Amino acid sequence: MAKLSLGDWETEELSAVYGIISEVNAPKLCYHLNASLGLRMRRAEEDRAQYGKNGLMYYPLFVEEDEQQQLCWYMAGNKHPYFPADTSPKPDGLFAYDVLSGAPLISSLKVIDYFLWCTGLEATYFDATFNIQLKSVPYVRAIQKLETENHKGLEVLKNN
Repeated sequence: MAKLSLGDWETEELSAVYGIISEVNAPKLCYHLNASLGLRMRRAEEDRAQYGKNGLMYYPLFVEEDEQQQLCWYMAGNKHPYFPADTSPKPDGLFAYDVLSGAPLISSLKVIDYFLWCTGLEATYFDATFNIQLKSVPYVRAIQKLETENHKGLEVLKNN
């Protein structure tokens, strides 16, 4: 299996995609997913870029690439994209960002706050036990396993 890079998502099939409803921000949810599921996702070097009616918007993206097991885990935000308001660094090293309300990455699934998916695993890995583990993650209010062939909008997760 070829190594998956963020610029080459189309080389892998999505094993399963979960829609997550949660009221917390992306870093906090990622922390709890890592702690509960034994993952090591961290913020990607580049967030997921998508052109919309407000111009180029960025959605938070977290990734774990495990070359040894030849799999990759991803978590991406579906709501509240941002775009840089000012790209010059502030005195404390932070950047200013404007966060947009709404503007989902996949508009047909606008009720979903985040997507969690993996490439490189057999679909049978995502059984009832995994569903129970995912539901027990703190701040996860609801999950839905999304069938990739039934939701055409999920292709945006593979394409950069």
